[in-house]
Amino acid sequence: MRWPLARALAAALRGEVVLSEQADPRGLWHDTATMTELMERLEEWREKAIVAVDTTGAVDRDALGIAAKMGAAKLYELLERHGRPRNRTPLT
Repeated sequence: MRWPLARALAAALRGEVVLSEQADPRGLWHDTATMTELMERLEEWREKAIVAVDTTGAVDRDALGIAAKMGAAKLYELLERHGRPRNRTPLT
């Protein structure tokens, strides 16, 4: 029996690995490839969302880092990759 991708995703969200002894290895390979693509797209979305929140200035970067579960160095690296300056203080 091959587990549908939705079941695999639901299990992953619960922190479980769902494998059936009768699962077709090609089916598991396909699910693995699909889940990998999904994770890559979610990571892209996450980066864009972090940059969008930073652009609004509505949340300070400490809170943004906590929400994103990133340390300051990693957060600043991500923001700089997307053209956001390390220092948001406007030049006057």
